[in-house]
Amino acid sequence: MNLAIALERWNPREAGSGRWPMHAACRLAARGHRVTLLVGYQAPDTTPPTGLDYRLAPRPATRPYPGPQRYAAWVKSQFASLRAQASGRDAPLLTLAFVSVVAADVVHPWRGALAQQLAQVAAPPPRARQTWASRLGHFLHTARDPARPHRRTLAELERQMTGDAALGKVAALTAEMAAQWRRHYALPAEKVVMLPPVAVAAGRLRVDAPAIRRRVRNGFGVAPDEVVYLFLSDEPARHGAAAVLTAFAQVARQRTHVTLMLAGTAEYAWQVMAAELGVREHVRMIGTTNQHDDLYAAADVLVTAPPVDPLGAAVVEALGSGLPAITTADDGAAALVLSKKDAPAGRVVAGPAGPEALAAAMLELADAHERRRAAAAAESLRPQLTMDHHLDALEALLAEVGVPAGRRSSPAKAGPPGATPF
Repeated sequence: MNLAIALERWNPREAGSGRWPMHAACRLAARGHRVTLLVGYQAPDTTPPTGLDYRLAPRPATRPYPGPQRYAAWVKSQFASLRAQASGRDAPLLTLAFVSVVAADVVHPWRGALAQQLAQVAAPPPRARQTWASRLGHFLHTARDPARPHRRTLAELERQMTGDAALGKVAALTAEMAAQWRRHYALPAEKVVMLPPVAVAAGRLRVDAPAIRRRVRNGFGVAPDEVVYLFLSDEPARHGAAAVLTAFAQVARQRTHVTLMLAGTAEYAWQVMAAELGVREHVRMIGTTNQHDDLYAAADVLVTAPPVDPLGAAVVEALGSGLPAITTADDGAAALVLSKKDAPAGRVVAGPAGPEALAAAMLELADAHERRRAAAAAESLRPQLTMDHHLDALEALLAEVGVPAGRRSSPAKAGPPGATPF
């Protein structure tokens, strides 16, 4: 295939939910497709990928990023130019956007609808479920969110994109993501398709995982027999850090040898809260890090409590690493946790999750037998979370949209789960 791919940023050091589009673009090129990569921002001191046509958007002299509006306009012009160059050739151009600011044959965002994010930020927790922890989390996420104007600009571009006649399909990774795109933009059902979620680490065989586990635990002063719960988010308030801390305090009062690793954007308020709850010595404040895979190896259970998270990237990556997860029913990855009914890969609590429900789930997985069963279930999910499994389905979808409407047969389906290590 001849592919033009829009990618908002290139940062190989990134470890969050935005890293899989970079890997997907490079793997498509490695699979033999002719790829032109249209990048809006390149992180300092990083090297562009090889084996494809890498193009960086022009930017103002004073900023490293041209801004979403200029980037969207530049991508549109590049799409038009590349399409004109490909006219009459054996391999016509197909466009793929891993961002939702520009229409393409396939728009494949790594998050849900931005309109939903803005509504979620503005809305306080339901009054019946309000606690001081949920109120603190809502305050931190609304009053201290410098990205809100940027998000509003992105949301408006996204709205314009959904009305563009050039839009082919929107590819969602979870049922919640698909529902958000249909709900907020009234997209017809045939416009929104499902692709299997992907965990970058799922295809890796880490023979050094036990050594990494020992090293990370030693570095943070955690004993080998401690049960380690991991909370990992670049937006802790949005993913329920306050509820997780409160729940952990209840667990620590009933169980010894437990530790909570709190990783992501650091807030002094979390340290104060841990001290007030009497568990500061049991909590490791890790802060922002790109060593997510090492933390998954060091932990025993991932815990998150988002009121709404369409993708559940941390849960998907944890399961792809063989790590059980505790999350809420409003997490897009909740269905994945419960996909094997007789052996769930963790626990799913009703959302918005209160500390009591979270603590009960955490106590269940503090039991070594239950934890081993959940870990085995998570390990069994890894083949269906590999990049190869995801790309098989994405290639089928691209091939389908590239066929003239009158010659199409059946909708694109996901490829088989058997995959080679990434």
